[in-house]
Amino acid sequence: MNPDAILFSERGFGIKAIHGFYTLPQRFLMAEDEVFKQLNFRAFVRAEIWERTHRAMERGTRKFANRTKYNEYVNNQFNSIMDVINRESVEGKLSKRNLELLDRARKYAAEATFTEDLKEGSFSEAFTNLVNEYPLARQIVPFIRTPINITKQAFNA
Repeated sequence: MNPDAILFSERGFGIKAIHGFYTLPQRFLMAEDEVFKQLNFRAFVRAEIWERTHRAMERGTRKFANRTKYNEYVNNQFNSIMDVINRESVEGKLSKRNLELLDRARKYAAEATFTEDLKEGSFSEAFTNLVNEYPLARQIVPFIRTPINITKQAFNA
């Protein structure tokens, strides 16, 4: 079979295969970001449950017979909250309390993975827009947001 026929067929299978192979590392990086965002998102929600439970224990409004009962309660609360947030976010009807928790957890996950949005009107945002406007520049400067956010956190520490 003629190689040109494969590359330039009517369906463009060859071009799609080359593009798929070329963008594979980028897709792996994006998937890795999403995994770590989910880990941090869930860790934030679990930490909120722990803090809320400890405050209730200090006030004396919640008591547990042993550590196993405490862990069971926290796990049930976590699963319940995650189910509600998942269901409500799909339906687009988040309660005010869950919307606040979702926003704070997303913000924490973005900060932990250095993927938070750049400040509006900043030089870094303008530079990102410039690179996005000229695709060839993306080959020269492939990563902008993450290195800038890492640098920002290093100077804030």
